[in-house]
Amino acid sequence: MSAEPELSITNVVGTAFLGVHIDLSSLAIRAYGDYDPARFAAAIFRLSPPHTTTALVFSKGRVVITGAASEMDLHDAAHSFYRIFAPHVPGVRLLNIKVQHLPSCGKLPGDVDLVALAEAHPLESSYVPEVFPGLKLSVCPENDVRVKCLIFDSGKVVLTGARSRQQVEAAWQEARSITLPYVRARGSVSSHAERLAARRDVRGAAGRKDDQEGDLLVALGM
Repeated sequence: MSAEPELSITNVVGTAFLGVHIDLSSLAIRAYGDYDPARFAAAIFRLSPPHTTTALVFSKGRVVITGAASEMDLHDAAHSFYRIFAPHVPGVRLLNIKVQHLPSCGKLPGDVDLVALAEAHPLESSYVPEVFPGLKLSVCPENDVRVKCLIFDSGKVVLTGARSRQQVEAAWQEARSITLPYVRARGSVSSHAERLAARRDVRGAAGRKDDQEGDLLVALGM
């Protein structure tokens, strides 16, 4: 459990603006995109492999870029998409490239006792295993910035809501400091399925007890 946990940024999501209204049907045909207005309001464009970035282009000129590996990759992808669109859209410009979201994934050095963690931090966390197997933890690495952490009993942590690497690192450190006291040796924490089964057994026993009490009241005419 002494190994340093790992943290990696899994995706860089950003936005840009093309400066003009876009005829999405025409652009999708000319620039080999996908556009089905009945299903989604944006046209979808993808760079050729080995690139992994995708652009969602909206009619008002807003572009959402996903799948970039880094901030530099995001800017490179934005310029690549601009070069693809420019021959087909008069007056198009590339404006306001911004990083909007840095989804990240971390790994704690053991299993996590989510029940104990939720009981110790009821205001910052939410854990309803019947609905979702992970615990939701909210941290605040900077003023007016809230990062959501999904913590699983395996020790995997998914962080969403950060807009910079500094925010990712600060949120990870805060989440670690809250969670590490509840990290146990691998295999020592009951799994999500085991906890659900235990809850069903307890509720089943309670239900049987209620039924027995009800039968007794009926028999007594109460």
